[in-house]
Amino acid sequence: HMPVRFMPVSFKPLAILLSKTALRPVRTNKNLENFMRDVFADKKLDLAPEFIDYFYELSKTSHNVLFISRLAHFKGMRKELFLGSGLSSVKNPTMLIWGKQDPLMPFSTIQSSIKLVPGLKLEILEDIGHMPPVEDPTKFNKLTISFLKK
Repeated sequence: HMPVRFMPVSFKPLAILLSKTALRPVRTNKNLENFMRDVFADKKLDLAPEFIDYFYELSKTSHNVLFISRLAHFKGMRKELFLGSGLSSVKNPTMLIWGKQDPLMPFSTIQSSIKLVPGLKLEILEDIGHMPPVEDPTKFNKLTISFLKK
C-alpha cells in the first residue's frame, strides 16, 4: 500500500530534488516539519523542540523522502519488502502497536498479514497515526514495558 500523495516520491530523481529544495533539512524550512507531521493523526501535536531539531539533523544524513523513495515504486511498496508467509514462522512473543488513524499504512492494509503471526498481541491506539512512540510516548512505553515484563 502507498497513499497516492506519497507516490511522486517513488520517482527517485524527484525525491532527490525535493530533499534539496522544498524539503531541504534546514530548521527554518517548515515544509520538512509539515512533511513529518503528515503521518500524525494530530498534525498540530505539541512536540519538544529537541525532537524537531533531531528530525532536521537526521534528515541531513538520512532524509525521509529518500528513504520512502527506496521503499517504493509508482504502484506502491516494493514487493520484495513484503514478508508474507514468512510471518507464520515467527517464534518469539510479538506485540504490534498500531495507530488507528495511520494515513501512511492504514490498518486495513495489514489485517490479513498480521493473522499469520502466531500469538500476536495487537494494540490499536485511538487518535494515533503512523508514529505511536512519538504521538503518545506514555501509552506506547506503558504497553511496551508491560509486554516485555511478561
